[in-house]
Amino acid sequence: MPKAQNEMEPPVYTDKELIKFVADFTKVGGAVTLNAGIFQEGRLGAKTIKQLKTLNESLKEEKRIRN
Repeated sequence: MPKAQNEMEPPVYTDKELIKFVADFTKVGGAVTLNAGIFQEGRLGAKTIKQLKTLNESLKEEKRIRN
């Protein structure tokens, strides 16, 4: 089914997959860049924003536990 013009593709990875991937790299001092879909107006899709917030909170918690 075609997507409506105002819909963005959902994130490719689940929250769990993305969190593990990013955490594994950052634990050893690595850097990660993410490719997120952006609307022409510069907005991110709602599902992408939700996932990035979840990732941010998880990484903050991981850092708090390590320190």
